[in-house]
Amino acid sequence: MKRLLLVFLFLFVFVKSWSQNSILKGKVIDSQTGELLPGATIQISGTTIGTITDLNGEFLLRLKSGSVDINVSYIGFTTLTQTIDATQD
Repeated sequence: MKRLLLVFLFLFVFVKSWSQNSILKGKVIDSQTGELLPGATIQISGTTIGTITDLNGEFLLRLKSGSVDINVSYIGFTTLTQTIDATQD
């Protein structure tokens, strides 16, 4: 049975920028083993906007303000969808 793709939210942080965008930073790891997952795909649902994790399982993705669904996928794992609220204060 496929394992659930995990904790892409291990560290997600929003950082304000001048253009009213946010930055989603994080690390994708296996929830069962804690193993880093390099090459995992992080994509804004319904768009072609996305990125992949580096050799340390880390990623950075620029988001516009508002609520978006983020899909995290990796070969051999079930895709995880997480709603992120990138509302500016």
